[in-house]
Amino acid sequence: MGLDPCEQAVLKKWKSLRLLQRYLRRELELINQRCFAGKLSLPKVLLDRMRYSRDLAGDYVGARYLPPNREQPARIHIFPFFLLDKKDIQLALAHELVHHWEHESSQGLGEEGYPEDLPLLFLGRFQDARKREAWLHTHSPNFLQKSTEVAQSLGLPLKDFLFR
Repeated sequence: MGLDPCEQAVLKKWKSLRLLQRYLRRELELINQRCFAGKLSLPKVLLDRMRYSRDLAGDYVGARYLPPNREQPARIHIFPFFLLDKKDIQLALAHELVHHWEHESSQGLGEEGYPEDLPLLFLGRFQDARKREAWLHTHSPNFLQKSTEVAQSLGLPLKDFLFR
């Protein structure tokens, strides 16, 4: 099976997968230093095909975090349409690193509940209550609290950080 047009555009932009992988690793290290004081073990970053870039609801996702298991280390799968813009790459890697932080963190932040302004963040995002509940199922109050800190540290809009 050949490359789809988005995958072809990624190869054209980055010239080689090795250069792209090197950039992704360096960006992951920078985010770890800046937002997590360099304390996280770094997940492996894998490039995935476009055909795998939809979630269970059928929406496109930029990346996906998978925690470690007996056979494999923690992984971030990043999809081609997020590899065409460096800001999108930063958003995807930082978002998935918060998932990784939450998985690695034995303490994390207090389970204080969701921020009061959460409904404002959801405006226009989830018309389907099932999609909203599915999103909340994988994005805890701890995740949202840490996301706010990381987004501020990187100068990223929180809504983009959570939903782009």
